[in-house]
Amino acid sequence: MSWTRLLIALLVVIVVQTTVCALVRVPRMPVDLPLVLALVYAIIAPAADARLAGLLIGFAVDLTTDGPVGVCAFAFGLTGLIATRLRGVLNSYFWLGRLSIGLLSALPGQLLILFHLRYIQGARMPASLGAVGGVIWTCLVASAICTFITALPALSPRRRAHPGRGTRTHYV
Repeated sequence: MSWTRLLIALLVVIVVQTTVCALVRVPRMPVDLPLVLALVYAIIAPAADARLAGLLIGFAVDLTTDGPVGVCAFAFGLTGLIATRLRGVLNSYFWLGRLSIGLLSALPGQLLILFHLRYIQGARMPASLGAVGGVIWTCLVASAICTFITALPALSPRRRAHPGRGTRTHYV
């Protein structure tokens, strides 16, 4: 994995998230671009790199918030960890598998951030079910965007043949 590409993509995503997305709000369509980036790297990168990328993306998100540093880093790292574990269970070569991996791995981290904001920091939020529903909808939108991005031929997870083993494939 190219760390330079990740840092450039992270810089672009953070700038777009804090400027353009704040100006152009589509009603009922929350877009969390750092979460999308973390999910894309969690699906296409090797396991150790995907987990570190999740931590790095979460740390960058922490720097843009006015809360304590470390909560988003932990949550995005958890997202990367769960996604890399689910890649071995679900079929990440099929679009529905990538959507499921994205949704199932994004939910715990985003719920952790929600509970931290509500109960530790005491932020004012809508009723509990409305807030959880918003988190589920945000994770679903991020997973759908991630699924479309990873469907591009240059970014799709692909099978590579093992050198010297004939027709056997090695899953990356």
